[in-house]
Amino acid sequence: MISAYRFADSSQMLSKAQMRALFPDSRLHAERFMLLAKSYTAVRLAK
Repeated sequence: MISAYRFADSSQMLSKAQMRALFPDSRLHAERFMLLAKSYTAVRLAK
């Protein structure tokens, strides 16, 4: 259980710009809570 806390503490959320750089051909969706972006999901559209 302690190792799970260490792993969570060592992780960092990517910014929208970083997500866009990593997934340039994808559409980004923001999960929002009270108008603030809580998380981003990259969705690649079929070609």
